[in-house]
Amino acid sequence: MASSVVGLRRFLGALALLLLAHQATRRRALRVHRRSGSKLVTLSDAAAAGFTVCRTWAFNDGGNSPLQSSPGVYNKNVFQGLDFVISEAKNHGIHLILCLINNFKDFGGRPQYVQWARNASESIQTDDDFYTNSKVKQYYKNHVQEVLTRVNTITKIAYKDDPTIMSWELMNEPRYEVDHSGQTVTQA
Repeated sequence: MASSVVGLRRFLGALALLLLAHQATRRRALRVHRRSGSKLVTLSDAAAAGFTVCRTWAFNDGGNSPLQSSPGVYNKNVFQGLDFVISEAKNHGIHLILCLINNFKDFGGRPQYVQWARNASESIQTDDDFYTNSKVKQYYKNHVQEVLTRVNTITKIAYKDDPTIMSWELMNEPRYEVDHSGQTVTQA
């Protein structure tokens, strides 16, 4: 849990990775596992505890119950689960930080995009080619466009226009092992 004071307003936030980890159902979409794993809380419980911000995923690439099973192919049910999470966050006064891709292979991430390009006969040496290969970069840009322009099936608001989404995280823990200066990541 993170806490900070901005002006006179206190913000409490949590990292809720598992909101989109499984094919979302209304029951699963509201569950957030605490570190102990033994107690489940809902967004309403989080709001009652004073939480105002939650960071979660807007991705699950390839693998089990993916949001995106291959470039540009989305699971309607999983996207509707994210719609529900956003709607419930709005109903409980919680703002969201949505992360668009993982750096790691968990939930697909950067390695999955690279594998999709390899499957399309791109000559790729390492997962770091995510930042330099034009096909991989286009896959990512297309995903960002799909998420930003999605119209929530519950609120009827495009994600990019929804004030419930307070910010977008381009990638969870980005890094480029070849260039430790960070220039390649920031210029990609």
